[in-house]
Amino acid sequence: EGFDMQYFPCTMPSTRAIPDKHTVRCEVVAPNAKQVKVELFNKGWFMEGVTGKASVKDGVAVVTHDTNLKRCTGKNAKVYDLTFAEIEQLDAGSWFSTRFAGTRIPSFEEVLQLCQGKIDLNVEIKPSAATPTLETVRLLREYGFEGHCVITSQSYETLHKVKELAPDIPTGYILALGVGNYYDLPDADFFSVETTFITSGMVNAVHLRGKTVSAWTIDRE
Repeated sequence: EGFDMQYFPCTMPSTRAIPDKHTVRCEVVAPNAKQVKVELFNKGWFMEGVTGKASVKDGVAVVTHDTNLKRCTGKNAKVYDLTFAEIEQLDAGSWFSTRFAGTRIPSFEEVLQLCQGKIDLNVEIKPSAATPTLETVRLLREYGFEGHCVITSQSYETLHKVKELAPDIPTGYILALGVGNYYDLPDADFFSVETTFITSGMVNAVHLRGKTVSAWTIDRE
C-alpha cells in the first residue's frame, strides 16, 4: 500500500536498548488502507509514514514507502513528478495481491485526520530534496499532534530543520550503523539504531547524555 505500520512500546531507563518497533507490511493486514489503520488503531499501535514525506508535483504531502512508484503501482515515475490527482488514480495494492486491488496512496493530511485523537505518531522523513519538512510540521501542528508525535530521519540536516521549525517536537536520528561521534548531536533527542549494531557501551553512552536508544527492526519475541 506504500507505507509501513510500526509498534513502539515506551522506552525506559535501562542499560539495554529497548526494542521499539515491529514492522508489519500493511498489505498483509487488510485489503485497504483505512481498514488497515483502523485495525491497528484498535490495538493502540503507532504508525510510521515513510518516504512519502516527499511532496507531489502540486505540493501535497503523501505517505508512501518508495520515491519511485514502479514497484507498488507499476508506474515508472517519481512521486514528486506527479500531481496528487494523478497519484490518487494509481493502484498501489494489486502488486501484492488481488485482494488489495484499488488500494491507493494516502495524503499525509488524510493519515493525520484518521489518527487524530486515537494514536501517537512516529513520522519518518526520508532524505530527499523534495521532502516537505515545513509542510509536515505545519500539518502536525494543525491537527494538534504536538506532544503526540516524534519525527525521525536518516538525515541529520532534516532533523536540524525540524528543530528550527518546531523545537518542541522530539526528533530521532536513524542510524544503520552505531558508529561515529553522534551522541552529542544537539538536534537528535534519541537514536534509532539497527539492532545488530547496538551494544551496552553505546546505550550507556547515550543514556549518560539523557537520551535513549531505539532498536530496529525487531521481528520476533
